[in-house]
Amino acid sequence: MASRADAVRTLGEANALMRAAYPTPGSDLGTWLTFFRRSAALYAETAVVDPAHRDHTLYWANRERQHADEVEALIAATKARGGTAAVEAAARNYRGGKRRDAATLSAATALLDRERPSKNAAAELWLTYHERAALLYADVAEIDRWHHHQALCHASRERTRAEEARAAIAQEPSDQRGQCQGEGQDNETDRAEQGLRVPESLTSPAPRDDGG
Repeated sequence: MASRADAVRTLGEANALMRAAYPTPGSDLGTWLTFFRRSAALYAETAVVDPAHRDHTLYWANRERQHADEVEALIAATKARGGTAAVEAAARNYRGGKRRDAATLSAATALLDRERPSKNAAAELWLTYHERAALLYADVAEIDRWHHHQALCHASRERTRAEEARAAIAQEPSDQRGQCQGEGQDNETDRAEQGLRVPESLTSPAPRDDGG
């Protein structure tokens, strides 16, 4: 990596290099710590040689430095609680664990389009969907650095929608939860009369982007 880093002269080149070096899901925390430290150093150096993108490059340098500090603190705290085995367990869950379903914003949006529940699905199903979407977009924001801010915006929107779904569930009478069709107030008209319809904001699709 060092030899390739020496040739980096622009923010775009730094993004491409760090995306290629991004650790695989389930990597140990030491690998993540090394990655973030190298990434922070690379962006800091690139900010000097690419003054046209200095502010954005320093943004990434500071962000990666913060991630390195967080991982270092996680390693120390986890090791203090449970030793090496606990650190290994924490690594399995870091950044989504061993599963990575998408590495670009467009791929994440396409995947979530396929997984989107039906418009009349239960609020519990929408809650699960929006929680997953928020995590997926947040992960993609760190990998697809050309669409970083758009992905973060999508993640924030999905977290808000998850909270709205959670609020809708909290307002639903407990005796209406878990009923099968044909039991009690089950059809769309009855649900609407009781104010239990899933909010329209929860079912509208994500805005399209032209990124690759």
